[in-house]
Amino acid sequence: MSLQNRNPIYPTLGNNIIFFSDAKVLGDVHVGNNVIFSANAYVINEDIPDDSIVFGMSPNLVIKHEPEKIKEYMKRIWKKN
Repeated sequence: MSLQNRNPIYPTLGNNIIFFSDAKVLGDVHVGNNVIFSANAYVINEDIPDDSIVFGMSPNLVIKHEPEKIKEYMKRIWKKN
C-alpha cells in the first residue's frame, strides 16, 4: 500500500496539557483538558479523561483522576487565578 492511500490517525489533544521528559502519545488517542503526562509515559490508542495524571506504558497505564490537585498545579504552572 502506498503512503498516499493510507489514512493517518493522529492524537486529539485538549487544553493545558503538560508532557514531562520523553512522554509519547501515538495513534487514536483522545486527551482531555488539564492532563499531565509523567516522564517516559507511553500512550497508544487510549482515551485520557480531563484532570488526570498519566503514568506508565500502554496497555498498563495508570491514570489517576485528581481534579483538585491538577487544578492547583495548573494554576502555578500557567499562572491562572
